[in-house]
Amino acid sequence: MQKDTQATRKESDQSIPLSESEKLMMSVLTDLGADAYAATIRQAMEKRTGRSVSLGTIYLILDKLEAKGCVRSFWKPDTSAGGGLAKRHFTIQDPDGS
Repeated sequence: MQKDTQATRKESDQSIPLSESEKLMMSVLTDLGADAYAATIRQAMEKRTGRSVSLGTIYLILDKLEAKGCVRSFWKPDTSAGGGLAKRHFTIQDPDGS
């Protein structure tokens, strides 16, 4: 029976293997901090790589990192004067799961 990723990570001090794109995403999330949502992540990745990055690719990487327990997402309401739609924000997950 396979253990879930987060439990495995807590039980061992070994780091989770990440692809190059996942490492880049973790670096972008670190730099963006509280302002990390799809559009700002896309801009930062395109600036770093000099290449166009689709939103589908952004979400694919983020979903993989979330499944590994490295990233968590949450919905945050738009606070602009126009009161737009809520945005899905992303943050790096602490090793203790918080």
